[in-house]
Amino acid sequence: VIDNDPEDASDSKEKSEDMKKRRNLELGFEPQKEIIYNKLLPYVGDMDKESTSWFAEIKANLGVSIALRELRPGIVTWTSRLNKYIRLYGLKFPKADQISLIKLLYTFITTPELEPFMVNHTAGTLTSLLSKRDLLTRQDLALEWRPLYEMYERVLHSHLESVGLIKLPTNIDQTLKKLIRFCRPYFELSATEDMLREWRPLMCPLDVTMGKAMTYFEMFLPTFTANENPEQTYKLWFDELLGFWAACGNSPIWEPSLLSLLARLAKHNTGLVDWSNYMPVIFTRVQKMFSLPVHYNKTNVGNKGMSLDSNTAARWIVNTLGGESPTQNFLSQLFQSLESYYHPANIGKYSIKLTEFMAKLSDAFIKRVRRERYKKPSWGLIPPCEFTLSDSDITEFVLSVKPVVYHAM
Repeated sequence: VIDNDPEDASDSKEKSEDMKKRRNLELGFEPQKEIIYNKLLPYVGDMDKESTSWFAEIKANLGVSIALRELRPGIVTWTSRLNKYIRLYGLKFPKADQISLIKLLYTFITTPELEPFMVNHTAGTLTSLLSKRDLLTRQDLALEWRPLYEMYERVLHSHLESVGLIKLPTNIDQTLKKLIRFCRPYFELSATEDMLREWRPLMCPLDVTMGKAMTYFEMFLPTFTANENPEQTYKLWFDELLGFWAACGNSPIWEPSLLSLLARLAKHNTGLVDWSNYMPVIFTRVQKMFSLPVHYNKTNVGNKGMSLDSNTAARWIVNTLGGESPTQNFLSQLFQSLESYYHPANIGKYSIKLTEFMAKLSDAFIKRVRRERYKKPSWGLIPPCEFTLSDSDITEFVLSVKPVVYHAM
């Protein structure tokens, strides 16, 4: 709980509102998100006139370029300048303009047969417009998932690159994944069912297509607003996917993608998902990711398959703590089993992974405490008090990690 005087907080809020109203009168509109440090520049008096004029020019010319279908130099030039405007001034324009620009560029980027360079270039600008999730809710903006999926499939799973007929930018894969991540909160509730219908035929554990299906599930399945209607979102796939994971104990190649999806679900729906039936399975897989030198009858039974990511495992563990969850008991048992491997006398190739896991776990825990106690609530789920981390939860976590930290020092 934030320890502030209610009267001071109320006065501060009133002053902030007054400053905001004055700023809106000066500009003639309510800006979405300005860069606050610009007011310290020596030419701040001319900045409002300059930025307003430049944005009007960008907006007009971008619309004309798209209407005329002028890819070069029109769209390339004006999307670059829009990106530069956002870097210099932030989102210094009204909400209506932000929504219009997002819809315009989203329609353009999902145009069939658009060349990869234009896709990569436009995706960067679109990501900048969508990066501040708190500014736009799903009531303000709704995006269709299928055009984005078809564009990703066409660009990155085409046979044309392998035969040298097209050239892909080096960073296009990461750029498109980042764009999908920012678009995901604005998918419709019915999108989950459509996605499952599209990718379920690929789900054969004995085929490589299972990896492709899990990758798409991890990238596209919406979880940010799943609390609004669990029956139409995560409950459609939760037991099914975890059933596959429990049945496949040979560290399949799609395991990291599934854990990443579960970590995101746990973060966005804190306390709402019942993990108790799957805790033993997941913690067993987390323990296997360290590839410890464990032998049975002189045979190494350590992990031989795809290793999980320490950061993803840490995020899932931290976001399932609190309330009546048994996660803390499993975490304490995990550290007790790993404690001797943290000792400097037992150093090995697994030591880096162990140390990384300890650091990522602490970092994720601090971020969750800040998110629940100090950060301004966004339009997503605000967990009930009984599901947030209490002081006793924090103490118990610190006591479970402390012996391992002392050993590793």
